[in-house]
Amino acid sequence: MLFNTLAFARFFAIVFLAAWILVSRRWTPLLPWLAVAAYFGLVAPTAVGAAVTVAALAVTVQLCRATVEDRPMPWRTAIASVAANYLALAFMTFRDAGLDPLLLGLRALKVPVGETLPFNIAAFVLAPITLVALLRAKKIRMIFILIASYVFYAHWDWRFLPLIWASSTIDWLLGNGIASARSQGRRRLWIVGTVAVNLTVLGIFKYFNFGVETARAVLGALGYHPPEIVLQVALPVGISFFTFESMSYVIDIYRGQIKPQKSYVEYLSFVAFFPHLVAGPIVRPRDLLPQLAGPARFSAEEASEGLFLVAVGLLKKVAIGDYVALNLVDRVFDAPLQYSGLECYTAVLGYAVQIYCDFSGYTDIAIGIALLIGVRMPVNFDTPYKAPDIVDFWRRWHISLSTWLRDYLYISLGGNRRGVMPTYVNVMITMLLGGLWHGASWSFFIWGGLHGWAMAVTRAFSELTRPSHRAIALIVPAISAGPVLGGIMCSLLWTRDTGLFLRFAAVGAFLGIALAVTALYRDWARRHGNQAYSAEPLRDERRNLVIRGIPQSLGGKAFHVVAVLAAFHVVCAGWIFFRAESFRDAALFFGRLLTFTTYHPNLHVSVLLSIAVGLGSQWVPERWYIQLREAYIAVPAPAQAAALFLAALTIRAMASAEAVPFVYFQF
Repeated sequence: MLFNTLAFARFFAIVFLAAWILVSRRWTPLLPWLAVAAYFGLVAPTAVGAAVTVAALAVTVQLCRATVEDRPMPWRTAIASVAANYLALAFMTFRDAGLDPLLLGLRALKVPVGETLPFNIAAFVLAPITLVALLRAKKIRMIFILIASYVFYAHWDWRFLPLIWASSTIDWLLGNGIASARSQGRRRLWIVGTVAVNLTVLGIFKYFNFGVETARAVLGALGYHPPEIVLQVALPVGISFFTFESMSYVIDIYRGQIKPQKSYVEYLSFVAFFPHLVAGPIVRPRDLLPQLAGPARFSAEEASEGLFLVAVGLLKKVAIGDYVALNLVDRVFDAPLQYSGLECYTAVLGYAVQIYCDFSGYTDIAIGIALLIGVRMPVNFDTPYKAPDIVDFWRRWHISLSTWLRDYLYISLGGNRRGVMPTYVNVMITMLLGGLWHGASWSFFIWGGLHGWAMAVTRAFSELTRPSHRAIALIVPAISAGPVLGGIMCSLLWTRDTGLFLRFAAVGAFLGIALAVTALYRDWARRHGNQAYSAEPLRDERRNLVIRGIPQSLGGKAFHVVAVLAAFHVVCAGWIFFRAESFRDAALFFGRLLTFTTYHPNLHVSVLLSIAVGLGSQWVPERWYIQLREAYIAVPAPAQAAALFLAALTIRAMASAEAVPFVYFQF
């Protein structure tokens, strides 16, 4: 994967330079020269290459002086720029690899290309002609960002480029169809069409094998054994993210919240924008499209903020997330029977740290990179592990997904408009489907159901008014959670194993009690609003966040800490299902936890320190983070560079020998 190698840094350096060069028409002729410079600097740094690169630059600079600002480049200038730089690049690629630049690039992306003379001649001729047309395009910067995004995606597997292009194109056409439809029936037809197309694509690539395997298991239990059917196809990376983004565009048009995007290129760029393409955040069209369509803007402050976020994200990912995963989490989850209950518990805490640092680290990197190009994306995490209840957790964790599920699924199901019980049913359906969004596995389904149940119980207790109803909403789930979870898990595993039932029943009982604590605190905070939080909440304008703080009274603070610990352990119980390969693996892990054994030869100080830093960062006062960020932005560029260099040394010291893929790349 491109993102896990030094290649991404090189790729982004080229994109960053080109994106800002193309802001001014005057410097557009430099675009072909960047390819020459990139090949010389990154592939073949030879003396001959240096001479060719300098000569090509001298010619290109003269062409820039002849170019007039805010006017299309003259044909002669475009042809001269392409000819000079393409010949220079072709000279170097033929000299080093015996291939013209286009064929060399296609082979780097593992695209099968012909080696016949006619094909080579066609490629050698068509590439410069296409580049000349690109240089004269009105929206050259946008086209370049689109091409760069597609190249980024092609580094994973070029064969899925038609998929993301076709998905984007169909939704753009359907959005235009909805906007131009004169009857409500036709509008509904188009919106049903976009949902059907997107869910069909998602279903084929992500859920087909899961559905077939589930059907075969059910039929097998009934005594019928159908033939095995498997779709041998890789899961396109980021398909869940760009499918949701594309769907939201059409739905927003149907609801009248946005107007259709007239520019096809701008819409394709919105879906494929490489910083958020493969793992989010899920950016709404109303947030990103105006920035891509508007004039490019560069801010030194935002560029410094972007570099700060990239450094923080890499430190989270490499220095904490990867380190904890490789040195504890992966080992324990792969063979829990070889470890004590204490070591398994520590591994659960480690996985909570790993998945947070991994995913929020990626988000920080994506937001930072977008800022360097002049685009601001919304925040996606807000210290989720200090949430005092599950409802608040989902306001802080993967915010772009939780708000998408709320706006496009929960509200579409009816939200809270159809009565009390339908509201809780809608919450449960939303979270069950949100669990399946993460992966085609019953483990993800149970993970989503666990969070849906927790949210429904929490809301029920805080929204009901009669004391008897409130007591029922709190006591019944707490008492019944154990046997219900045990029964559900044994049913899904098609077993009557008493030991397995008791293990899951114990887990369910613990979850019921922990959930009761969080619900009680949520109710207390609602009734004591002035005492529960700071009178003047802290505001972070850059992230568009309001930080409420913690209760002011000593008793309130103690209650808050207990509620946070309870909510965190409910989340951690869910992470076991999320991380385990199967229900039986989860049962083994829970069983090992319940042994309460305490020997710990595998808990090394460095790992424990990394977990402590990962969890402790949740409780660092927000004003400290804001002050550190603002101090970095305010210092001179040399001081910023020195800070980045120290961060790079830390990352290098703690990095593993092999790059660890981002967890959310699999979704």
